[in-house]
Amino acid sequence: QGEVWVARKVARLSRVLAADQTWVVDQAVAPMLGTQAPGRVIETAEAKVIEADPDAHQARVEAEQQRRYVSLGRTDEHGLRTLIARLDAGDAVWVEATVTKVAGILSGRHPDAGRDELRALALGYLARPAELLALLAANTNPQGVLDLALPVDPWNQGGDQQPPQPEDGPGGPNSSGEDPDWPRDTDWPRDTD
Repeated sequence: QGEVWVARKVARLSRVLAADQTWVVDQAVAPMLGTQAPGRVIETAEAKVIEADPDAHQARVEAEQQRRYVSLGRTDEHGLRTLIARLDAGDAVWVEATVTKVAGILSGRHPDAGRDELRALALGYLARPAELLALLAANTNPQGVLDLALPVDPWNQGGDQQPPQPEDGPGGPNSSGEDPDWPRDTDWPRDTD
């Protein structure tokens, strides 16, 4: 006897199929119930749902891709904001890997900072590509390999000073918080593929 919740999950996954297509899922999953781990059963069911109707799956993928977003919360009383994003899995993996590498570099410059704080500082570097490139280049050994034993921050050699800011634009002294040359939502192309 398989776990009831697994069978219910498989049934929920199969709801997107027409009645005459569910046999593909049933045929693959039925022998697995009670003999395989729940995760394996569910993964198999997900794959078989795709196999049963690949066109419908592609339509669901395209619909979900249109739900990608980046959202920025309000600035709190401490000058901090929350950033939330829904993006392609591959892009998320690259962001995660880059944040982890940069946090490793910054750990030598900020020994009292915890893991989460270092990762937040590292994410900030992704918003400043020139600084990120300089940081990565300064911490790359002669063989071209990123070396975390070289904790060099080219923009922050003397402590907590910030990199130079432009006179106008984001962060500059004459800034109202918005860059008039920065494209608005309506300026971005809707279909970049």
